Amino acid sequence: MARMNVNLQIGSDIAGDAGLTYSNSKNVTGIFDKIFNVDNTFTQLLTIMPQGVLGTGSTVGMPLLAPEFLKICNIGDQTVDLGLLPMKMTVATDVGAAVADTIYTILRPGEFFIIPSARLFTWAATGYSPSEDKAGSKTVGEVQAFLDIGNPNDANSTDGILEFTDFQTGGDVVSHGSTIASDATTITTAAADANFIKAGDIVRHGSEDMLVTAVTAATTFTVERGYRGTSAGAISGGTTISINTQYKQGDSDTRTDELGNYQCNTFGAMGRYSAFPMGITPGSVAVRAYSEGAIQRLGLGGLSLGTNTGLSASTDYKFKIAVQGGTAGIITITTDANDLTVGSLIGLIQTELDSYYKNSAKGSSDTNLYQNKVTCRLEKGDIVFKDHSSLTTSKVVLSQASTGTELFQSSTRAGIMPLIAAIPKELASSVPNSETEQNKILFDDGYGRLTMNGKPYGTIDYETGAWSISGWYEKAHMQLSCYYNNAMSGDVRGDRDNHLFAVTTRSVNKYRRATVRVLAYDNGRDDTAARTTAGGGGASY
Repeated sequence: MARMNVNLQIGSDIAGDAGLTYSNSKNVTGIFDKIFNVDNTFTQLLTIMPQGVLGTGSTVGMPLLAPEFLKICNIGDQTVDLGLLPMKMTVATDVGAAVADTIYTILRPGEFFIIPSARLFTWAATGYSPSEDKAGSKTVGEVQAFLDIGNPNDANSTDGILEFTDFQTGGDVVSHGSTIASDATTITTAAADANFIKAGDIVRHGSEDMLVTAVTAATTFTVERGYRGTSAGAISGGTTISINTQYKQGDSDTRTDELGNYQCNTFGAMGRYSAFPMGITPGSVAVRAYSEGAIQRLGLGGLSLGTNTGLSASTDYKFKIAVQGGTAGIITITTDANDLTVGSLIGLIQTELDSYYKNSAKGSSDTNLYQNKVTCRLEKGDIVFKDHSSLTTSKVVLSQASTGTELFQSSTRAGIMPLIAAIPKELASSVPNSETEQNKILFDDGYGRLTMNGKPYGTIDYETGAWSISGWYEKAHMQLSCYYNNAMSGDVRGDRDNHLFAVTTRSVNKYRRATVRVLAYDNGRDDTAARTTAGGGGASY
């Protein structure tokens, strides 16, 4: 896909004027660059129209699908009237009923008019924005809130298997009316429910995953059966087919992997609907993980790495540690003959924790410490244990080993180590505060890029909800938030009414013609497939 680059510089010689420099870059699929010589009668220069309905005749003008940039410039010596005809969006349905009144201005010789995208329409409502209202209902998509996605504490899903009724109004579900054999690859749905689906989605019936290969009609889509190693089975008529948001086969729920990567062809099923308005509102996306907490402090203070622990030299000490609610594993450390500092103790504990993490036989025989990273470190003068997963269940719990010499005694302290009863209560995982900790939350920039604290982590497609992140929080349960299914959502397309309809112009002088140049970059795309964002591609804009 080609790139369009915009650079605009404005300034003056007025004292103190710092001027303005603006630059931008977008993906585009085509360019329209044409010079029109017009008389005193209005001429329609271009029309934004749906695919397959491009129109004919000089009054229709050049058809475009979804302009990402539009510039009309008067390159002659005659002033012109410029008319913009936006669609009119209605509150009841968020669907345009007709072309609104024309917006007029004049362009004198050398002047130009720029529209950054074709997302331009009138909105007949007060008190709220078209980016908030969800199909006039003022319910599901209006109030932006964080929604847990596919974790054990989420009432709207079971292990990341989402039913569309959890996110849509009107009771729309993806179901079928007759029994489908285990080797059949065409799924028939009730009503127009196949419109919820995009090619590339992973859907589930029972324990079988199916990869959607194409959406062939409003009531049918084709699939690859038994996807990701699952077993294909007959599908009884009238049952529900759900969408699977789990990242990898074998995952017990929806989470990032051990490298902080995640990819799915839907943003928690939000933005999927059977008819326009659909999609996600650019600039409204936020994602946060259960990245906070999951620590256990010893409740000490004023320590440094060189502080003497007061423990006995060359002695075995034991305690138990449990993470994520699993069975506790025994940690055994042998103090050095000479180095009894806090730094030495932390190093010995970390070595034992790493042995659980790396050794499947040791880590999973009676605990879940295998491949669950736990660290021991000095933080603000205290010894702190940290579970580095970001799950709703993430936490660290310390207890006595009930064998050998206890590091955390019941009545007499071992050196400076606290008594077991004096250790503060563990701090479970939580999400960052949406107002005070925004540097720990992923936000989109309106162009499909997901960033946190200025660093890029992934992309999202506003039409389908396909999104991916990499190198973010590891093994993380997530909360998702966005506005969706409203007049500002999804792509700007000619077969919808969320856009400028046409541009017209004429010379304001009956006796002299005018010359106008129109430059437009088109980004018309087929939306039948979820534009997967894996590998740095896709990414919307």
